[in-house]
Amino acid sequence: LHSGKFQRKKLELPFYPVQSEGQPYDIETFYEHLVMEYTGLNFHEIDQLLYEEYLQYRKDAYIYRMQQTEDGRKYLRNCFLYEKTEPDRTSLWKLKEKGVR
Repeated sequence: LHSGKFQRKKLELPFYPVQSEGQPYDIETFYEHLVMEYTGLNFHEIDQLLYEEYLQYRKDAYIYRMQQTEDGRKYLRNCFLYEKTEPDRTSLWKLKEKGVR
């Protein structure tokens, strides 16, 4: 891979564990198609991208698609909360002041 221009964490797709019905078939080129719709590049042009560029487009396209529906926006909010590693101290203090345990 190339220089430290891209940070690995920033290239990961938002994730939040949910139970799904499961599909019997996987779409092997789902993310390529998503990037194609988002960027207007064709499959050959996508194949020529640097790997880090592809990952950035994939993440951006995924987030863009998820933002189009209320369920998608809810999923992204849950992803954000799931991925947080630091507590929201302001909210915790407010709860403490209200006497919530």
